[in-house]
Amino acid sequence: MEAQSNAEKYKSVLKKVRPVNEAIPQDLNPPLERPELSRDPYETPLSPNPPLFIETLKVTEERISMINFGPSGLLSEEETNLLKNVILLREKSITFCEEERGILKHSDGKPYKIPVISHEPWQKKPIPIPKSILPQFIELVRERIRTGLYEQSTSSYNSPVFCVEKPNGKLRIVHDLQDLNKVTINYAGLPPNADEFLTRLPRGAKPSVAFYQAQITWILKEEIPEHLGVLIDDGGIKGPRSTYQHETLKENPLIRRFFWEYAVTLERILVRIEEAGLTTSGSKFSCCVPALDLVGHVVSFGGRKISKQKINKIQNCPRPTTKKEVRGFLGLCAYVRMSIKDFSQVAAPLRRLKREDVLWKWDEKCEEAFIRLRKIVGEEITLKTLNYDKGSGKIKLAIDSSYIAAGAPKLELCGVARILKKLQTILWGKHFEPQLDAEALIEIINTPCLPNAPMARWVASIQRFSFDLVHKPGKTFNIPDGLSRRPKGENEDESERGDFDEEEECIKPHPGFGLKEVNTTKVGKLSRNKTNNVEIPIKQEVFGKHMQEYLNSLKKPQSIGEE
Repeated sequence: MEAQSNAEKYKSVLKKVRPVNEAIPQDLNPPLERPELSRDPYETPLSPNPPLFIETLKVTEERISMINFGPSGLLSEEETNLLKNVILLREKSITFCEEERGILKHSDGKPYKIPVISHEPWQKKPIPIPKSILPQFIELVRERIRTGLYEQSTSSYNSPVFCVEKPNGKLRIVHDLQDLNKVTINYAGLPPNADEFLTRLPRGAKPSVAFYQAQITWILKEEIPEHLGVLIDDGGIKGPRSTYQHETLKENPLIRRFFWEYAVTLERILVRIEEAGLTTSGSKFSCCVPALDLVGHVVSFGGRKISKQKINKIQNCPRPTTKKEVRGFLGLCAYVRMSIKDFSQVAAPLRRLKREDVLWKWDEKCEEAFIRLRKIVGEEITLKTLNYDKGSGKIKLAIDSSYIAAGAPKLELCGVARILKKLQTILWGKHFEPQLDAEALIEIINTPCLPNAPMARWVASIQRFSFDLVHKPGKTFNIPDGLSRRPKGENEDESERGDFDEEEECIKPHPGFGLKEVNTTKVGKLSRNKTNNVEIPIKQEVFGKHMQEYLNSLKKPQSIGEE
């Protein structure tokens, strides 16, 4: 059963019901408003000497115990009182039961109307509710009527409902609205890229999580992305980027500076939520924890790593016996591939085995790859996010192309262009340092001397970035050189690699297109102009207009001499 659950899908893509691609009427839903707050959110009411916690009618000792304040010993008594003081001040923004759940005020936004095309109403046969869970289902319906989530209606529509079990054992009511989806006009918004979202997960000295409504992005846009990260209706409040070496406040030595800054940010965000009429769930509120499990990743001050739940699914996965099960196992592993070095090389035997033109044969290489992947996943690997702030240091990118291809200079140039294009969203707008072991490549990039058409496109693509090229001799370039010299394995398939021009689109040219500083380090041999171990600055000529003229006409620009 476990193997089957790993391999099976909820339903095939062909059965997926998609909305209609038509223009949404612009007058259907008015835009959200931004009424002024009752106070300046940046003027905090918190005191460095917080009072002792005293129960209120809403915030009792029993209820406040539902909030996650992290493991024992994480906070001092004064810091705990400070957080409890924040909760008391902003108790209207936190709900501990369904009856206290907030709704977006009409002053911020009117009720949303779903855009649909012309259609006939439908009446679907209801799905029978099992007798064993019928009492719980009835209580859920009554609760939703009490809270106003369900209202009386004389609608001509009828869609089935059913129940699924939550991880905590409770029931969740699911409305089957596939028929509604068929007539709904498609919304142009797309979910964020998974990799980009993982780089902005709420990591800091003290992260916090609360489950907000979909309008939270609008309500808290002043806090995004510096103090808050939002994905649909989930939000994470970020702590400071530094612990300030656990420096304490002058007014209260029992409260650390970074914790005080976090408490001020938390109170300010809860004010914005309260003023909009929304609430956060107290039972799901991780107020102050050293690490959080979000979308299968554990984020903390040190970085991010794969959650134990995902690791256990891979480590406990039984040995595949069919190609379908191999695909399921590789699908799980692909989720954590960013933490696995040389993932493509390790998983190559399994990737080959799942191909349709290959007969099923589980040999020693497949067994070795299967065991090795499960072992690597269990290791503690933490990934840090690039810091783009000023003074954070220089990004260094080691590049070395494989020797199995055409002429070396052309190959090296193509390798640089490909990797910069692949990492363009990471490197764009940031001055970085590409490290190369091909000294001739520096001259090719700076003075192309009318290369052929492919090389001209590669050089033009490279010149969009701002960088300092640095030459690293092969003997000091061990890791990139070793990876590039590894021959292609017999099971590796490179047919998926597309042409350079067919890959993802380039972003617009760099505003500083032109002169760049290029440093080449001479180690172990004489330079043509300088002696050993001297960094020689090389000025790059401004050739953008000449390059553009050449690419348009494929003829030598008139202003360039024979040299």
